[in-house]
Amino acid sequence: MSFDRNQARMPAKTNAWGLKVGDQWFAGFGGRPPGPYIVKLRMTLAEALLCVSPERAADYVERLAKRGYPGAQIVRIEVAA
Repeated sequence: MSFDRNQARMPAKTNAWGLKVGDQWFAGFGGRPPGPYIVKLRMTLAEALLCVSPERAADYVERLAKRGYPGAQIVRIEVAA
């Protein structure tokens, strides 16, 4: 599923979705072709990659499974005012 660029231009929301792999947070992919791809995992939510939609988070779950990290969980993060 591709990212809808209009979602990034929407007004600020109080919800985001993060990915948890075991007890660590997914922070992104690294590496360049043809070398190995790196999966960045971090201990704190502050360093996590946050998604603006659950569909985008589900896309990352599929990509993580292909790179050897099955079972990632989508976690809804809500800002309490």
